Amino acid sequence: MGMSAGLAIKIARIQDQLGTVQKSSTNPFFNSKYIEINELLRVLKPLAKQENLLISNPLDSVGDSSAVGTLIVDLDSGENFYTKCKLTDAKNAQDAGGGITYFRRYALISFFGLDQEDDDANKASNAKPKKGKASTTKTNKASNTGAKSLF
Repeated sequence: MGMSAGLAIKIARIQDQLGTVQKSSTNPFFNSKYIEINELLRVLKPLAKQENLLISNPLDSVGDSSAVGTLIVDLDSGENFYTKCKLTDAKNAQDAGGGITYFRRYALISFFGLDQEDDDANKASNAKPKKGKASTTKTNKASNTGAKSLF
């Protein structure tokens, strides 16, 4: 999965500007913190706009299964970078929506190289809730290692 030097430079500039991203949403069932997708987009979209990049997470498919994509388009050159991830089977529309949001959030976190604790992955993996007090929340800081493959 390749990326041009021009697009990689723009992604690196966004990573340099990200600073610390706070996990401000709480999952009370698992006693964990996470960054909500709209909060993440409020941070990323202005930086992407400065670099003339479009960020989108279109729904897609992998064979007969639903998938969510991550699309980054360089509006200057027309180049795009796209990847997709198959969604897990959902029992109902609410579960499907939760899976879409989960994969959108983590695809963007991975693509832009944000440090992220494994927080609400417990729900997606059907793990049992934590008991007792939550561990301390780690802040997220952008990595300066360049663009990474999503999955």
